[in-house]
Amino acid sequence: MRAAELGADYLGVILVPGTPRFVTPEEAREVLDFSPRPPAIGVFRDAPRNEIERAARIADLQGFQLHGRESPEDCRGLPGYTIRVVGVHDASSLEGIDDYDTDAILCDTSVAGKSGGTGQLFDHTLVVDLARRRTLFLAGGLNPDNAVEAARLVQPFAIDVSSGLEAEPRLKDHTRMAIFFARLREAGLR
Repeated sequence: MRAAELGADYLGVILVPGTPRFVTPEEAREVLDFSPRPPAIGVFRDAPRNEIERAARIADLQGFQLHGRESPEDCRGLPGYTIRVVGVHDASSLEGIDDYDTDAILCDTSVAGKSGGTGQLFDHTLVVDLARRRTLFLAGGLNPDNAVEAARLVQPFAIDVSSGLEAEPRLKDHTRMAIFFARLREAGLR
């Protein structure tokens, strides 16, 4: 709720079992049970379509962030705003991204054995061109100290931040959140 009060355009819930920020669809519904609220995006990795659709119904999700090995076909026809995630480590990471006919692309840091939420940065110059031709969410190690610089360079549609605003996994630091949004506003990015 605090993120919405501070001006978040979207709220994300991690529905990937075994990850530090995992919540069940029922827990997500409880967290998201307030009004008015921004659209809620469920984060999934290699989940079957019926599981994604079930979670969307239970948690009242408006969109999907797909972090796994989902093919372009797997991403088509989901009942909401669909974001395909690509882990970036070098220019070759972006090969084939235009095969995905999704509403947006999210660029995150590629770390072997992880699918996001690492708190590590990648070379943002690699995605500047992509941000000019696709709706791009920028993620990967962003926090109150570096988000403005990254946003000015890439000019993404949106910034996705999680670990950079946490006191610990699953617990947001409200002071860091307030600083983050204040800095974006001061820079004219909100």
